[in-house]
Amino acid sequence: MLKIKKNRLISIILNISISIILYIYTLTNWNNTDFSTMWSKDISIIVMILFVYQLTILKLNKYDYKNFFFWFIPLNYLFLYGRIILNALSLDKNIFWKLFESYSSLASYRSALFSIAYIQILFTGIIMIEQEKLQVETFKFRKKQINSDKCQKFIGIFLLIISMPFKIIYDYIVISAQSSNGSYIAVPEISGVIVALSTLPVVALIFIVICEEINKRKTIILLGAYFLYCGIIMVFAGDRRQLVISLIVCILAFMEKYRVSIKGPKLFKYIILSIILLIILAAVREGRSNVIESFDDFKVALNNIKESNILYETLAEFGITFFSIVGAVEFYPSIYSFALGKTYIASILVVIPGFAKVFPSIFEFSSISKNIKNINNQGLGGSIPQDLYANFSIYGLLISFVIGIILALVMRRRKNSTGMDTIKYYILFYFLINLVRAGFFEITRNIFFAYILIYILKKLYIVMVRRKKVMINS
Repeated sequence: MLKIKKNRLISIILNISISIILYIYTLTNWNNTDFSTMWSKDISIIVMILFVYQLTILKLNKYDYKNFFFWFIPLNYLFLYGRIILNALSLDKNIFWKLFESYSSLASYRSALFSIAYIQILFTGIIMIEQEKLQVETFKFRKKQINSDKCQKFIGIFLLIISMPFKIIYDYIVISAQSSNGSYIAVPEISGVIVALSTLPVVALIFIVICEEINKRKTIILLGAYFLYCGIIMVFAGDRRQLVISLIVCILAFMEKYRVSIKGPKLFKYIILSIILLIILAAVREGRSNVIESFDDFKVALNNIKESNILYETLAEFGITFFSIVGAVEFYPSIYSFALGKTYIASILVVIPGFAKVFPSIFEFSSISKNIKNINNQGLGGSIPQDLYANFSIYGLLISFVIGIILALVMRRRKNSTGMDTIKYYILFYFLINLVRAGFFEITRNIFFAYILIYILKKLYIVMVRRKKVMINS
């Protein structure tokens, strides 16, 4: 019989109760057109209370810095509520992109209601699944796993060689398009296959980091070279999300492999490095309306933010994701009909190469963010709550509970994880963390291509080893 600890049972009941309260609160206020013009202040107070509460629950349940949800939950708050908090504090008067003016007040208010219920119901689903605590022996491999290490090295290096050209091609297309249009917002239509393959260098680096066959010095050199390249590309292309996510995932994998602690002086060092990264990201944002074409332009952007408030810049920049929900609430169902799950079906079918060209009608309205952009020409990207609302209206909030459970099950780690288990974990970490700023339609093909290529390379390695043994024996 399944036994649940008393403290855990209390936590589950408490989270379910809060979720029900917020869901009812959202339902009862959804059709309220006589809402306060200061609604952002009320929502901000609820957001801050929920944020502190959820972090406390994560702490009590011993979610450490290597756990996916240690990052996923706070990043959701940053991306969803940054602009709401600035609006509540009347700090968005001179903001670089005044998105509240692009949508009706009712759509913004409803989106805020939807988002606070979403984050709590999703969190409740996550907490339902207990996370295992890793054993210290995680990286003490047995003899029979030596071949596995060699296989990991082969896959990592081969995958890096295969995927890096596609990453370069993708970056070149984006930079060229943005340079010719004079704006970072001008992102060209690129083949889904190229986009998917361009994400795989990070997958290759995860193999290389975890693999016991490649020493620490070589690993640092490879990571340094790749992130130097990405840093340069970020300056000219303005794509900050992928660099930040890649950095987080690779650094966490490295820290776990070599058991790097973040206490004492090291914690201070990481805080300083994080602040520097935020300053660089703010400099990139500073030039997003006028494309940076040289390092002199980048220096000018840095000088422009010397007196800026880094917290303000961070909330303003990343908080744009909230408007992915506002766009869905504004245009569904007034212009587009609710998708009723078609987006999720298309997310599965899109992994089949050429399927979209043969059956274009299936995918015509599958990308919610693209549909919204077709109306207002604002490329705000996607998000899970955007998907939920555009598919199921306000009742999509109930689906977020299921999504939370699925994410918790997928990201649950074994107590005695092997190197390959750890690699699989960080690969999923890399792709799924994008859900703070993307919908399922945008990430499913990337995951599919990654696992297909890994499977093919693994089989290729086995064939090579067998042939080698045959040649030796003969």
